[in-house]
Amino acid sequence: MTEKYLDDNGYELFYEIQGKGENSLIFIHGLCGDHGVWSKNIPAFKDKYKVIAIDMFGHGSSDKRIAPKEAFESMPAIIKSLIEKEDLKNAVLICHSVAGNILLNCMEECIDIKSYVLVDCTFNATEKIVNARNRLADTMLKDPNVNAAMTRWYKSMMDSNASTKDNELIISSFKDLDGKWALDFAKATNFVRKIPKINVPILIFESDWLTKDDPNRSFAKALPKADYFHWPASNHFFFVYEADKFNKVLKEFLDKHI
Repeated sequence: MTEKYLDDNGYELFYEIQGKGENSLIFIHGLCGDHGVWSKNIPAFKDKYKVIAIDMFGHGSSDKRIAPKEAFESMPAIIKSLIEKEDLKNAVLICHSVAGNILLNCMEECIDIKSYVLVDCTFNATEKIVNARNRLADTMLKDPNVNAAMTRWYKSMMDSNASTKDNELIISSFKDLDGKWALDFAKATNFVRKIPKINVPILIFESDWLTKDDPNRSFAKALPKADYFHWPASNHFFFVYEADKFNKVLKEFLDKHI
């Protein structure tokens, strides 16, 4: 395991690299997370792949001085620089939650990605979805204790009956988080999207939690030709709670397409 930083216009992005395979995987966490949330997944792939897990700007050990909007818009160039710097071959981009918007940006910018994997990512298909997400962010921003409000929100997406160890893994990233920055980042990513024309393999994981209030949040409607795996879970972190099952499905997809 090697910890590294990538410099982007004076801002440092932290990433961890493991494995020495010919092909490569890039894991990107969701809002308020960090690279450690993938710690139960990466070991299943590092013997065959070169595996990168990053901390998005404003999160974990990455730079927090950058403006949220710039942090979001810079990610395709960051991914491209990372691929070049580490000489990554056949890179697969695996994104959770809000990082699905980064994945869409990479599609739009035609970054050299072999395949995309969306892990419980909301598709901003309509103004209704965008407005609902912005209202949630604005409500938390008005709270005198923003981080406490965000912690309560985060825990509502978790499985309260799961092991203490797993829940501590998921929530541990909050210790270094600026809640206001994270909410401003979320709002910067939040606008109505369309799917670019793209011809690479795509895998979609979606839970019951994601589509409970609006089926239009599903990427499956926008990407009908993608491989699809429905997770019958009322939480947002099934890839942690049921890591072995998640890793098996992802491995089968990678073996088929990469």
